[in-house]
Amino acid sequence: MVKLTIECTSGETIKIDDQKTINKVIREINGSRREGTEEMEFEDFGHRATLENSDGETKTFNLFIGGKAIVSGYYIHSNIDDFCGK
Repeated sequence: MVKLTIECTSGETIKIDDQKTINKVIREINGSRREGTEEMEFEDFGHRATLENSDGETKTFNLFIGGKAIVSGYYIHSNIDDFCGK
């Protein structure tokens, strides 16, 4: 992955191309406990985040305040930085 774009609920868009930061986000998602979202209710779906690789392929997920995420139908109990709150 070469780019992380976050569309904050405030309307701000943050583009990150620092490989160390991107790798940290990916490690956090892949290494954190997850559970299915089929019976969960959410007031909102947080910020929209997109990872992009060098071929232009993307993976979009929802990122919440507090570092949690929803990826491919799973709630990820992660601790990702709150990029939109900085």
